Amino acid sequence: MRHPATTVPRRNIPLLSALAIIGVVLNHAVWQVLSNIPAGSRNGYTYLPLDQMGKIAIPAFMFIAGYFIAYATSGGRKPLAWNVVRARIGKLFWPWVLWAFIWLGMQVSAQVLGLRSGGTPLGFNIRSILLALFAQYYFIPMLMVYYLAAPLLVRIARRSLRALFFITILLQLAGVALFYIQVYAPHTLPPGLQSGNWLDVTLLQYLRFAFYFPLGLASGMKPSAFAPLLRWRKALPWLTALAFVLATLEGGLAYGFLRDNWQRGDSHVKVTSMLLSLGLIFCFMVYSNIPVPARWRKPVRELSANTYGLYLAHYVVMAVLDKIIARFVPPSVPLQILYIFLLVAATLSLSLWMIHISMRSGRLHDLLFG
Repeated sequence: MRHPATTVPRRNIPLLSALAIIGVVLNHAVWQVLSNIPAGSRNGYTYLPLDQMGKIAIPAFMFIAGYFIAYATSGGRKPLAWNVVRARIGKLFWPWVLWAFIWLGMQVSAQVLGLRSGGTPLGFNIRSILLALFAQYYFIPMLMVYYLAAPLLVRIARRSLRALFFITILLQLAGVALFYIQVYAPHTLPPGLQSGNWLDVTLLQYLRFAFYFPLGLASGMKPSAFAPLLRWRKALPWLTALAFVLATLEGGLAYGFLRDNWQRGDSHVKVTSMLLSLGLIFCFMVYSNIPVPARWRKPVRELSANTYGLYLAHYVVMAVLDKIIARFVPPSVPLQILYIFLLVAATLSLSLWMIHISMRSGRLHDLLFG
């Protein structure tokens, strides 16, 4: 029997993937409520713990992407072929472009019909298209960049994991340090870096996730390097829970002091959210068989197998469902919790139904969901 810390248990990956996509949808559902509550309001604090649960999603997806790239190297025994990289990017590209245009078209239509209030006016112009591609769906181009960097990362990992981790941790910490300066001391920076801009949306945003993809890559290539994590096996769940509490507290501080800019301060790249994400990932690495109740195994498989399609579709589906459900759920605070979970369940269910319907036409499914 193999030691649980000498290999990342592949059987745990579907559960981590399912939790990550639920986290994405939950995070955006919570925002549907918080966006309608004045920043700093006492009622808003009720939803901050739920908001933190979604912060693990992008790190988990990046880790999983790196983990599976390692299989294309036969566990690090051979270089990563460029045809693998092209195939991965090709699978991502057209669904990304199509859904970005679907989302933009829906926003423009809502604006014309008077259903969309506030915000910057949108249209089918270069700025709006780029915002849809690189801001609304920012995770996809970021993942493409890491796939393009994967051959180099594999070469570094084959020579020295220590060098790989040193470089990527340094890059991530530098990006996160700039994030804190931008949020809490923007006046100390040049005008172009004081607030979100294209540099912030692309390069700096990508650096703030620099460690997770290489971590997944290394765990698939040289799993024995992570054996020291076993020493923390019993403590890891508690440390992860502590990180969750700290992330909630930091989110609360941002919510209370930053007011209208609070969501930026409560970003998933803040240090406490990084610790929460790493704690969860490490738990999945050291526990060889995390049990899933029998009745939840099929839903977990469904969510895990369709994460990319769910990520693409959920923005549009949630926006439509939000308008429908809001008509039937009174705006009282207790029922807003019910509303959030109803919106999450409905968004996932309807998105999955759309994915399954599209499977009847293989070409359509590939274009829409990869």
